[in-house]
Amino acid sequence: MVAAPQTPVNHCHGRACGIFWVSLQPEAEPLKSLLPFLLVVLLLPSWWEDSVALAADAIVTEVPMTSRSDEAEQAALETALVQALESLTRNDRIGQTPVAGKLKQSLRDYLLEYEISENAASEEEGDAGWLLHARFDRAALEQALRQAKGGKTPLVRDEVLFWLVYGYGDKPGKVLGRLGSEKLVGRVEKAAAAVGINAILPLYDLEDRKQVSAGDIEMGYVDGIEKATGRYHVGQYLTGTMRYRDEFWHVQLEQYGVVTIGESKNAVRALTMALNQLRQDTREISTQAAPDAPIRIAVARVKSWHDYQRLSRYLERMPGVRGVKPAGNAGDMALFDIELAESVNAWLGTLRDDGMLVEATALPVGEGIAHHFYLVESGPERR
Repeated sequence: MVAAPQTPVNHCHGRACGIFWVSLQPEAEPLKSLLPFLLVVLLLPSWWEDSVALAADAIVTEVPMTSRSDEAEQAALETALVQALESLTRNDRIGQTPVAGKLKQSLRDYLLEYEISENAASEEEGDAGWLLHARFDRAALEQALRQAKGGKTPLVRDEVLFWLVYGYGDKPGKVLGRLGSEKLVGRVEKAAAAVGINAILPLYDLEDRKQVSAGDIEMGYVDGIEKATGRYHVGQYLTGTMRYRDEFWHVQLEQYGVVTIGESKNAVRALTMALNQLRQDTREISTQAAPDAPIRIAVARVKSWHDYQRLSRYLERMPGVRGVKPAGNAGDMALFDIELAESVNAWLGTLRDDGMLVEATALPVGEGIAHHFYLVESGPERR
């Protein structure tokens, strides 16, 4: 019997492709009909593995577009990024946060690919005529999200309380309070925001004046400053002076024993220079140490056992939390003692971003309660 010619069959498995030769004898003719089925069986594990890998490594989004202009494309990419962030964080409000705005500026750094196609259903259903399909690198986006929210840079992660003395020429300096010079307050806030800091200024009312004077700040007497700082529930503070002399603003700042200076004819520029240098010089100093003792929180509107379980899981799985211990409940209010691995304000910042809990303005009656929240009924649950 003469052997039949050999027929090549292409087969790919994963990323490696090879060519397999199947000897087809005349008596094996019935098997030819089974070849497509056999190929599907052979290829199915490879296709499944690759599909699972893509699903795990990428976040897929789809955004309608009304036109093919460059402006519409950029707007659609930014919307796609917000969708990816919502998927990553399970927070449908993250698009309204400064973090999302910061990430939009570099969205192509974590964009794997995108394409624009016609929307087949647009004419029938009145939808937009185009669809943008985008895939984002999950790991890169997670890293960018961590960095945008502060990463490990100590100075920029939390709110910072500014104890500043300002003066003109050789006149005695004054402590800058939030209700003081409106122009100077605005300059401080603008300079701080430029380097990623949320500047908090003291009220400098009668209570503060008992603890802190301009001379204390200038001479570096910190005992009273630390006592006065406690009432603001801010994880860190800095001290400094701002003095306008000979047409220049002279700024000197100090934090954790590190001193930096900035000089410019522009107050915001002088402050920004000093703050930038301070951030670099204090980079290795950890300000994210856990508090000496757990903090107790009260959460209201916990109406069922399901709510309680959802809340407990959320708190336990939060980044920056070392431990959660139930501390009691009464009615629809639950108490928890939270042990943190970071500062209180960093943790509070995560709470605000997630939208699971809303901080109440007044504390409930109870000894040792540091923060009071309301449970949001449809808030995201960490997994």
